[in-house]
Order: sequence, then structure tokens, then C-alpha cells
Amino acid sequence: MSEFQCSILLLAGGRGQRMGGQDKGL
Repeated sequence: MSEFQCSILLLAGGRGQRMGGQDKGL
């Protein structure tokens, strides 16, 4: 995997966790 692909996966994972946390909070 390239660093670019790795960064995308990390960003996508962070966004998914944030979205899930907000949904649970509501």
C-alpha cells in the first residue's frame, strides 16, 4: 500500500467513528 492510500483509509476511519458517535449521541 502507498502512503496516499494509507492516509485515505485513516481519514475514512476517523470520519466513520465521528459520524457513529454523533448518531449515538442524538
